[in-house]
Amino acid sequence: MAIVIRKKITLEKLGEEYKDSYLVFQSIPFKDFEKIAKTYETISDVDETKQGLKSLEFIKEELTTRFLDGNIDNKEVKKEELFDLPGEIIVDCFQQLMGRINPN
Repeated sequence: MAIVIRKKITLEKLGEEYKDSYLVFQSIPFKDFEKIAKTYETISDVDETKQGLKSLEFIKEELTTRFLDGNIDNKEVKKEELFDLPGEIIVDCFQQLMGRINPN
C-alpha cells in the first residue's frame, strides 16, 4: 500500500488577493530522496551552460508528476496550466516539497 500525503501550498505569496488560492502536490516520500539526490549530482556534472536547463527540466518533471489539484480565484487549476504561473511560485513549490519550510 502506498501512502499518499497531500501537500497544500498557498499562493498568498502572490498577494493578498491570492490568500485562498493554492496548489496541491503529492509529497515526496523519503524513499525518493536518494533518487532525487543522484539526479542532482548528475545535473551538477553537466556542462555549466546546460546545468540551468537540466535543473528546470527536472523540477518541471517532478512537479508535473506530483501535481494533484489546485484552485486560483475559485477556478480549478489543470496540470497543463501549472507552468503558466510565475517562476518564483514553481521554484517555491519544489523547495517546499523537498522540505524547505516557507512561513508565507
